[in-house]
Amino acid sequence: MLEKIGMPLVYTFLAVMFLKPLYGIAFYLSFEELLNPQHYVPGYMKLHMGSIFLAILLGVVLLRRRDVPHTGLFTAMLWFTLFGLLSTLVNGLAKDQTAFFPQIRMLRCVVIVAILTMYIRSRKEFFTVMRFILFALFCNIIFQIMQCWFGYKTPRMDPDVWWGPSRYSGFLDDTNALGAYYLIFMLPLLYYFFQHVKTTFRRIILSFALGLGVLGVFLTISRACILGLMLFGGMIFIKDLKKVSTILIIVVLFATIYNLAGNKWKRETVVESSNKEVTLDRSAAVRFRFWGQSFQLALKNPLLGVGPGRNMIAAKEQLQARSVNETHNTPLHALAEFGFIGFVPFMCIAIIAWRSLQRLIRCKAPFFSEFASYYKAGLVAFLFCSLFSSSHLTPMAWVPFAFPIVLEKIYKLEQQAA
Repeated sequence: MLEKIGMPLVYTFLAVMFLKPLYGIAFYLSFEELLNPQHYVPGYMKLHMGSIFLAILLGVVLLRRRDVPHTGLFTAMLWFTLFGLLSTLVNGLAKDQTAFFPQIRMLRCVVIVAILTMYIRSRKEFFTVMRFILFALFCNIIFQIMQCWFGYKTPRMDPDVWWGPSRYSGFLDDTNALGAYYLIFMLPLLYYFFQHVKTTFRRIILSFALGLGVLGVFLTISRACILGLMLFGGMIFIKDLKKVSTILIIVVLFATIYNLAGNKWKRETVVESSNKEVTLDRSAAVRFRFWGQSFQLALKNPLLGVGPGRNMIAAKEQLQARSVNETHNTPLHALAEFGFIGFVPFMCIAIIAWRSLQRLIRCKAPFFSEFASYYKAGLVAFLFCSLFSSSHLTPMAWVPFAFPIVLEKIYKLEQQAA
């Protein structure tokens, strides 16, 4: 079946993108970034199709709608891109990757933020994109359940990967990233709907959906995401302390998911010795070593870093490290690869998004103020998870910083119309 829908599906997407750019944006985020068709659709170009999609989509957006970019955000992204390219000129390309692969991903990160902040300008458009993302994430949860309880093995999964069949990532490679996406894209929106639904039947449906979202986090077997989930729940609990439904739903969700997946999560994240001593598995110590390597590289290359995508090569060449891997810490990875002058605008993007969120929370519009509060809880959890994964050149990981800018623009447009 997949052989019949491969490239025709791509051509269909291109046609839809020209007719309705909003659906092109939503399709790109859900299909290209979350469902990873390169692993399943024969004939799909693994490295280049997403870049082609995004380049055409940017052209269509610029032709259809010429909103003025957010000045601070545009400046930060421009400097980040320029310093990344300058670092490439000084340090060269990554020898262990396809030529210009990190640089292309860097451009894709910047472009997806530009597209979102320039094109989306109404609540309807915002929720259209979010519904596509929710659909893709629910597909991932279903895939995780199939992997966990029915033994389904992902076709693209290498049998020798370190996490084996015990960590369930759905269509994605990175379980930490998947759990973080649940925390920022799924739980805040579903919880907002749960608080405002008017019928008991819909409340039950949304409770079930929230439960699936929490289950998806548990099945990633990611300690960072579990702690992020606790952060999210704690912030929601403090905000809605007086609402009995809030306390009830949090207690029920955690109790249910603990009974379903708690034992499995414990078995895969701790090691019990012969004398019954329980310790964390060795991945924690290994991760600390990778952090130390990146910090040393940042000290050795403070201005321009070691170059995009060259973290592992530089660790071997400059530190004589035998065992190397991704840093598993987004800020440290960005600092090591882009240097201080690239790290500053990179962090400014997150700061600009956070300030937009704070202004929305203080505004008098009920929807924007309340949803921004829930989104803030998700963003805190997402940022916490980023301390344990390398997502500085992952386009989907930049989307959470675009949405606060988008929401603030929608709020201002609605105020002007009123």
